[in-house]
Amino acid sequence: MRDVPWWGVLSSVAAPVLLVSGWTVAASLQPRFDPVADTVSALAAQGATDRWVMTVTFLVVGVSYVVTALSLRPARAAGRLILLAGALVGMLVAANPEHPGDAYPIGHIIAAPGPPEPGAAGPRCPGACGPRWPRPPSRCCLPWYSGSAPS
Repeated sequence: MRDVPWWGVLSSVAAPVLLVSGWTVAASLQPRFDPVADTVSALAAQGATDRWVMTVTFLVVGVSYVVTALSLRPARAAGRLILLAGALVGMLVAANPEHPGDAYPIGHIIAAPGPPEPGAAGPRCPGACGPRWPRPPSRCCLPWYSGSAPS
């Protein structure tokens, strides 16, 4: 792990902390928000109270993922690309908020299927680890990442 710069470690620790902090603050600003029934995307939806809080959170977490991916030089390209894909998903969600009354907001539907924490997918993807790290199970990454992999 000595090959990973300090700023990469800092950004990787900051991303989940910022995500949870951002949605906690955004949820506390809403007059009605059910964390069990509603999504974090609803916190950035048009018409939400102070929707800028969750929008900025999605963008800052996306930047943290990009910084982390750039710092992980010892990791293989597949793992770094997954992290960059997670950053892109978060930023696309911020750019394509839900619209009240629109049951099928197409921009949001296209942007939102990825998990908000791509680190959850990275360790299970073939070839994601560097040469000094143990190999993950050989499993096709894309179906697992999209949530449709068999268990």
